[in-house]
Amino acid sequence: MKYALIDMGSNTIHMCVYEVIGTRSTKLFQKKIAAGIASYVEDGNLSENGIKAAVDALRAFNQILNVLEIIDVDVFATASLRNIDNQEEVLRKITLATGRRVEIVSGRQEGIFGYYGLVQEIHPEKGYLVDIGGGSTEITAFSQKGPMNSVSYPIGCLNIYKQNVNGHVIPTQKERTAISASISHAFEDVSYSERLGKRPTLYAVGGSARAVKRLCNYYFGNDEDNTKLKRKQVRELRKYLEKKGQDRIDLLIRYCPDRFHTIIPGMMILEALSERMCADSIEVASSGVREGYLYNKIVNGLEDDTFETELKVSGRTLAWTD
Repeated sequence: MKYALIDMGSNTIHMCVYEVIGTRSTKLFQKKIAAGIASYVEDGNLSENGIKAAVDALRAFNQILNVLEIIDVDVFATASLRNIDNQEEVLRKITLATGRRVEIVSGRQEGIFGYYGLVQEIHPEKGYLVDIGGGSTEITAFSQKGPMNSVSYPIGCLNIYKQNVNGHVIPTQKERTAISASISHAFEDVSYSERLGKRPTLYAVGGSARAVKRLCNYYFGNDEDNTKLKRKQVRELRKYLEKKGQDRIDLLIRYCPDRFHTIIPGMMILEALSERMCADSIEVASSGVREGYLYNKIVNGLEDDTFETELKVSGRTLAWTD
């Protein structure tokens, strides 16, 4: 059967169409709209213009689905609608305007879905997975048995840009200092565990990580399909992009036009987390939350409490407690 999945993120809204046979799926095509929903949040509420942006995107996707006669469709939202105060009103208006019911995915579920998306492509034994979105960042610790703990932090590359940058596309030095302070405060409870490796590889999913990968591969002359980055490479590239010059603008337009203004905050988050995890290497996967959601949908083998009992969670920390 043909199945469509629409992911309403804080920065972009994606629609992926799959061919599903039994428990196997093949992606046929995908389309995305840079709606920037998180930029419409004012005093905790999604504005009418933000609702319109979401509705317009879903209506555009509906037209495609109607032409293709695809009726099996699921729509889910992450931090874009999860963290707003007028969520009930927004969901009602979206459903009335589009005929689509939107499922709100919790931060914990989002982290787990990201893990199961990762392992469809890569088979790491243990480590940390990060998913830097527009409105939140999920960190998932995992071992050979699966996800051990997953925590969602309400800080992403779009909302941190909106909160700290005023009137600039590329953040100024003063604005970058403010962004760095926000990042340090947001992730102050994230700590490293030697049980996940002394120098673990940090695995990353999501559009921000993929954009960083594309930029790094070009800048450092890597193959286009290279998925492994070094933390020092991310830092070197960020410092290059922070300087003025048309060559920097051209690079961003070419490789991440829809993340032009959020890529530096995203790189700063990725750097900070890799440093906290003592990870010198970062491996970027093309699969992520959508693939993990689909896995759960067609295999139905994922439960929200699928964590190792030996990991004692204290508050929000991801550290091991013996």
